Amino acid sequence: MPGRSSRGSVSTRIVAPETSGRAGDAVDARVEVDDPELGCWVLLGLLLGSSEPRLTSVEVHARPDGAALDPETVRALPLARYLVLATNQLRTSGPRVRTPDAPSSGAADAEDLDRVARTYREALASADARSRLAPTAAVARAFGVDRTAAGRLVARARREGLLHPALPRRPGEVIPGPPPTRDA
Repeated sequence: MPGRSSRGSVSTRIVAPETSGRAGDAVDARVEVDDPELGCWVLLGLLLGSSEPRLTSVEVHARPDGAALDPETVRALPLARYLVLATNQLRTSGPRVRTPDAPSSGAADAEDLDRVARTYREALASADARSRLAPTAAVARAFGVDRTAAGRLVARARREGLLHPALPRRPGEVIPGPPPTRDA
């Protein structure tokens, strides 16, 4: 099943990745870690940004077929191991979740590049001056990557013909066509 991974008896499943809009173009994600040996499953909240993943929340739940949680079980949770498993799960099979060290332009498929072009053009047409003047930054926020990686994605979309050539030293694209004529 896509989005699921197992290591020994522990399995992980991505529950909810989403762009957060937080500083640093971070991505919030929720990963469920099922540990039958301890009789529980854990929901980890992760913030993936420009540095190492940061654990933002932990929910511990008793398995439906297991006993109630006791303090010893909760203290015995290998949270560091769960964090590594969850991070690896997001990097390998996250549904379009971009982590900072993911290869940005090399891993982009045709669907991603269509989304890059659409995001770039939507930002250019936006009423929000911040988006309109920095469409590459809008791509960075949408993909959860840094500005440099977003620039590579935009350049690749241009090479694939999804965006027109860039305007010199400013955001936008040169729209080809006949030059405007004067009506005499």
